[in-house]
Amino acid sequence: MQRSQVKITNIPDKLMNDLQFLKDQRLIIPMSEHSTLQQLLDKLDQLIEQCEALHGDNMLLRQREQDWLVERTELIEKNNQARTRVEAVINHLKTLKEGAS
Repeated sequence: MQRSQVKITNIPDKLMNDLQFLKDQRLIIPMSEHSTLQQLLDKLDQLIEQCEALHGDNMLLRQREQDWLVERTELIEKNNQARTRVEAVINHLKTLKEGAS
């Protein structure tokens, strides 16, 4: 049975080194334990894939959060500008009303 090779990227160096160390350990083991080791290695490959996927998701979510923060700041500024214009119109109307009386 050939194990798939998992590309290890975007994982913090310490974790990546630890995972790679575990994968690279090729100890002489009894045949009775070979399937257990193979299962562990397969599980390790799955965990590495999950870690990479979660890292990618996390980066995407952080970028989306940043985009929302920028948009929020822009909307707050536009709201403040609109409030200022409405207040100016109200004050102008008050002045016109007082001048007409």
